[in-house]
Amino acid sequence: LDPMLVVRRAVVVSEDLRGWLTTQDAIGCLEQVRATAGLGLVGAGSATGGVFLGTEAPDGLGEPPLPSAVVMLGSEAAGKR
Repeated sequence: LDPMLVVRRAVVVSEDLRGWLTTQDAIGCLEQVRATAGLGLVGAGSATGGVFLGTEAPDGLGEPPLPSAVVMLGSEAAGKR
């Protein structure tokens, strides 16, 4: 895997949809996007911090933040689809 060929894109999501991004429905929809586009990873996250992989707050205390974006990782070719 050539790290120079991996592309990261974040698509900011409106506040109204941010709560939905953590639901099973959203996870299924994002997985469909990943598979259809041939991406390596698609998930809820933030435009600056990447994909949220866990369910804990960054400091380990309190509630995790709501995602503010959909983050996609893939090859340069998949990023142009």
